[in-house]
Amino acid sequence: MITHRIIAETKEGFWVQGDANNVRDEKPVKSDAVIGKVVLILPGVGRAAIFFRSPRGIMILASIVLVTAILTCRRREEEERWKQ
Repeated sequence: MITHRIIAETKEGFWVQGDANNVRDEKPVKSDAVIGKVVLILPGVGRAAIFFRSPRGIMILASIVLVTAILTCRRREEEERWKQ
């Protein structure tokens, strides 16, 4: 999948161009090949996703989940003590 900007619509389909390209693509894209529309851009999210797939990122993410689980359990135990 790729994301390109539609720059023109013709009977043959859509003429598209990538933002990093200075010319449009060689062939138009047929309308049935368009599967979505960009509605939100979050800069840096892709880099974060790539990082969290690395061994270091997985370890950090697992540590965050583990610490959160431990703190949640302790908090519930404290709440139970106060109810008694």
